[in-house]
Amino acid sequence: MPNRLQLELSPYLLQHAQNPVDWYPWCDEAFKEAQEKNKPVLISIGYAACHWCHVMEHESFEDDRVAAYMNEHFVNIKVDREELPAVDHFYMDALQAMNGQGGWPLNVFVTPDKKPFYGGTYFPPQALYNRISWMDVLQRIQYAWTHRVEEITAQAEQLTAFLKNASNAIKESSSITFEKEDFELAQKKLLQLGDKESGGFGSAPKFPGIMSIQFLLESYQLTHDEEALSHAIFSLNALLCGGIYDCIGSGLCRYTVDNAWLVPHFEKMLYDNALLISVLCDAYTLTKNELYKWVIDDLISFANRELKGSEALYYCAIDADSEGEEGAFYCWTYAELKGLLNPEEMAFAEKHLAASEQGNWEGKIILHIDDILLLSREDSVFKEIQQKLFENRSKRKRPLTDDKALLSWNALFNWSLAKAGRVFHNDIYLDAAVANMEATIDMFDILGTPGHVYKNGQLKHMINLDDYVFLSRALIELNTATGNKKWLDLAKEVLNRIDVFFYDKEQQSYYFSSAQNKDILVPKLDEYDGSIPSSNAVLSEVLMVLGIAYKIPEWIAKAAHLLAQIKAKAIRNPYAYAYWNMVALRDYYGYQVVSCSKSQFEKVKFNYQSAFHHFMVEEKEEIVDNAKQAENKGTFLLICNKESCDKINFPSGGF
Repeated sequence: MPNRLQLELSPYLLQHAQNPVDWYPWCDEAFKEAQEKNKPVLISIGYAACHWCHVMEHESFEDDRVAAYMNEHFVNIKVDREELPAVDHFYMDALQAMNGQGGWPLNVFVTPDKKPFYGGTYFPPQALYNRISWMDVLQRIQYAWTHRVEEITAQAEQLTAFLKNASNAIKESSSITFEKEDFELAQKKLLQLGDKESGGFGSAPKFPGIMSIQFLLESYQLTHDEEALSHAIFSLNALLCGGIYDCIGSGLCRYTVDNAWLVPHFEKMLYDNALLISVLCDAYTLTKNELYKWVIDDLISFANRELKGSEALYYCAIDADSEGEEGAFYCWTYAELKGLLNPEEMAFAEKHLAASEQGNWEGKIILHIDDILLLSREDSVFKEIQQKLFENRSKRKRPLTDDKALLSWNALFNWSLAKAGRVFHNDIYLDAAVANMEATIDMFDILGTPGHVYKNGQLKHMINLDDYVFLSRALIELNTATGNKKWLDLAKEVLNRIDVFFYDKEQQSYYFSSAQNKDILVPKLDEYDGSIPSSNAVLSEVLMVLGIAYKIPEWIAKAAHLLAQIKAKAIRNPYAYAYWNMVALRDYYGYQVVSCSKSQFEKVKFNYQSAFHHFMVEEKEEIVDNAKQAENKGTFLLICNKESCDKINFPSGGF
């Protein structure tokens, strides 16, 4: 019999709508019941494309005996982390404070007033992997709640106070701006984290680390440090050659369980692919390697084919599992390949695509390329293999698509679409970016009462800081790419709203949730990069650029303050603060402001829009007497970094 989740929009919640567990969605009613019946609350957080979320559901939440115990002794809440990221952030911070671990599914036990006291991630049905079983956890929590509730309450109070204090103390007292040696030290530390054998940073589990790659490219562009460029390009090429990148149908997976990028968890998230497009634009701008242009085209085609809805919005993700098995849609047996490929193609697959009788993952084959050049348009054998396998794979049962749209992730993808459009002067990309932005403004009610999630004509959940910040940054990029100042004016309006709803005067920073959001006990100051850039880091860039464009010193000062207060942490941990370091580096080398006429701009437009990291603003035209005066009147204000300015042959400071 369906539970309460049957009325929800989230595909993740709907996956659990047939569970015998009496799930609530996140709501006041659930906590009210817990108070009235004096029960602890289980908050179980995950997302639709998460493999281990599926595993725990099948093992425990579909088990009638387990569900009966949960229903008798707990109030049970299911949360889609993508719908309610502020809730996820708070309880993930609590879990990490308790035992240093994190991940999904996130299962946390809280008091009826939402205060956490115990948690973990995946729990097996029987004790193994050095983990106690889920039933053991439930029984121990129930016993403690019955016999030691005062101790639990005190522990929950203490943990909540700790989290509140940590949030308030998140900044470090500093008003000192970044210096050249700071960036040199940050880059040195980041390169020390670099995996010299397989690319990327750190060890397994291995995430793409796109923001860190972007920082290295930015550093090279401004300092010409060859080591920074070398590791950035090596890392990008390694990603594209690994099993983490789908060499048959395109698309980047979320992460791999090994150092060499071979074995991914096969979920494909919109944000990962947006960020990959963006960094490949930077790599192309610096190297002019046509290969990156081709991969970008494949990535955009993949997103349009598999993640784009009928209303020009983009969906969240594609699941890791199909037919109850992780990676079933993407992997092959040796026999399958032999049956589909001719002898020449099979020999090619064995030599260049890791095809072998023994397989490379649990007896199956994760195809991946051994040479980045294979992704070019020139190898006819590889292209024939791609086409045959793609067509055959398309007949398999497709993994679930998480078909809700998020404002923040659509803004990230729009930012990348517009960037690709301007870098490659591609009107198809730009038209898609404009269509997506117009749909975003309409469907998410940007000019009215915006929401965070859109699906089936419904708008749900309050927006967060990253929704507005990524939107404003996308609007700046779209203005740069199209020259249509209406996008910049809207970015300014969005930034005004950010100041009203998210700025905290006491902290002199911006909280992830607005003051109107009562879902969580402790608001978060979103300061470090995760899978997506820190919203405050991107905001510092938006404040700086719009402050310069509209001559608003307050915004420039706020950007400078944000950068100064994060400086110590950004230098100490450059991987987690890569976007901050990138914005600070650009600020250190300075923004060049160039005024020019329309006719002057047309002469440099092509090079300007192809340049590395710049922003364009069209000024309001003044009334003039005749066409000749109009042609020569200063109507464009261009903002870019000094290196780009020099390459475009602008005289520094103006024409």
